[in-house]
Amino acid sequence: MAPQNNIQSIEDKNICDGLGCFNEAIHRIDEEVGSIGRIVLQLCDDCLLKFREE
Repeated sequence: MAPQNNIQSIEDKNICDGLGCFNEAIHRIDEEVGSIGRIVLQLCDDCLLKFREE
């Protein structure tokens, strides 16, 4: 008997880079980090608001 593959392919989604957050990342921002250079963050709506407040 042939094995049955019943696992459906789900489109990969980006997970938010916010600490402890597992929401889908919708926004991509490029931030300056002092002498280190620049980093790219992928954030959900909630974490984007928190990031901009600080």
